[in-house]
Amino acid sequence: MDFESSWSSLLDEFRNKHIAGFWTIPVPPIDLRKYIERTKLQQYGLDLPTGFVPASTYWLVQGEDIVAHLNIRHELTPLLRRVGGHIGYAVRPSMWRMGYGTKALEMALPVARQIGLNRVLVTCDHDNVASQKIIEANGGIYEGSTSEVHDIKLRYWIDLSENRFSKTEP
Repeated sequence: MDFESSWSSLLDEFRNKHIAGFWTIPVPPIDLRKYIERTKLQQYGLDLPTGFVPASTYWLVQGEDIVAHLNIRHELTPLLRRVGGHIGYAVRPSMWRMGYGTKALEMALPVARQIGLNRVLVTCDHDNVASQKIIEANGGIYEGSTSEVHDIKLRYWIDLSENRFSKTEP
């Protein structure tokens, strides 16, 4: 709850840019306390709305500001396999082009591995060049594109093999 002010301004930034953002529940949350409660339940697969899967939610924080929001889905439905993927992330619009998207995805990968995933699907809109670069910088291998209604998504797989996360000294 220490980030309530930052949460509110984050929502405003997404609304002002007319960006859907990062919602992991059907209706965009307004109340932070309720949103936190909902994401805690979702992490354990409890009280999930139809079509939703267990997922872990994280924030990338700098000082007192929420810089990015991450959602790591523990499994995929047929729809998520086509267009959503395992990991969704959104960077606060005022913080775009500062490397936070790359860092957020980088930090999500070992967490996905701990959840038990061996590889993850990450998708982005076909015209989102910044996200394409973020995914590729984190080892994403382009598989192809798919469309859902009027939305074309690019699909990338990232290998989470153990040796990917082991650090070696120079």
